[in-house]
Amino acid sequence: MAIVKLEGISKKYGDFIALDHLDLTVEKGEFLTLLGPSGSGKTTLLNIIAGMIQPSSGAIRIDGRDVTNLPTRQRGLGMVFQNYALMPHMSVFENVAFPLRVRRAREEDIRTSVSEVLKIVNLLDFARRKPHELSGGQQQRVAIARCLVYKPGLILMDEPLGALDKNLREQLQFEIKRLHSELGVTILYVTHDQEEALALSDRIILMNNGRVEQLGTPHDLYFHPQTVFAAQFLGESNVLAATVAGHDGEDQILNGKIGAIRSRPTSIAAGTEATVIVRPENIRRLRPGEHLSNEISGDLIETTFVGDATKYYVKTDNDTIIILKQLANAIPEDAGDKRVRIGWAAEHTLVLQKNV
Repeated sequence: MAIVKLEGISKKYGDFIALDHLDLTVEKGEFLTLLGPSGSGKTTLLNIIAGMIQPSSGAIRIDGRDVTNLPTRQRGLGMVFQNYALMPHMSVFENVAFPLRVRRAREEDIRTSVSEVLKIVNLLDFARRKPHELSGGQQQRVAIARCLVYKPGLILMDEPLGALDKNLREQLQFEIKRLHSELGVTILYVTHDQEEALALSDRIILMNNGRVEQLGTPHDLYFHPQTVFAAQFLGESNVLAATVAGHDGEDQILNGKIGAIRSRPTSIAAGTEATVIVRPENIRRLRPGEHLSNEISGDLIETTFVGDATKYYVKTDNDTIIILKQLANAIPEDAGDKRVRIGWAAEHTLVLQKNV
């Protein structure tokens, strides 16, 4: 069941098109993330759904109601912002209770509801503290509790973890995911952090220049990007130019600067210029006697340790740089061996028609 349905939403500022005829359906209970670089239109889209920006054209439906011209307070949604927006003179309890007081709820109901939601976000023991007495992560949990307390069917989150350090951000990602699972609320989430989108989402909308570049599950977007932009924005990729040559047995053959490249068959016709994409984690250094569908020799010019993995930069004999990434302890270091063979399987070669 759709909780949000957008039909032909556009937003123009003079000659600049911030959103270009966008259609979108948000299913009830799902965690849907708007992902993209700055200026891609994701925050504009969220603010249009919230009622803070009026679209230039199109319609917005929430729970079947046309809310295109309704103010924010009549749309029945909650919002969580990056800057927390807590009232400094109020205690945690009073901050969370504020939406219920505005709605003139009974005092007994307020006490019960606030206590319940503070327990859910593990802040019941902090009810009497002021915001300045809390950590950044605790303040953000107060903001989430304030949103949950009046039980909106739809929660909009605009980069809520952007101001936090990496470790705290990962902790709150887990908390948000847990709340979504336990409460069954629908969350529409904005971020430019690819890892965050992959960790949290049921589906991701990748946006670029006011349009939807690709929509799908995290697995689909990461392993089956439909455009070069999607492949390069979500994770790291080796991008190579090639031309489809034909077939050899079960494999499709492409000719590129690095030589022949094997992939699984595609519908792209022979003679067509194509873009080959290979994820660094799908490439590995080959041991003596080990063979894969695609093999290249080159010089190891750089090794970078990045915590949980090691990145290798290999310069091939035709001056192409190939990046591969392995678990940090997966391959023993060969400090003196600068000449290496690397390879990957045909099924890990993604082929896109050029200019896609």
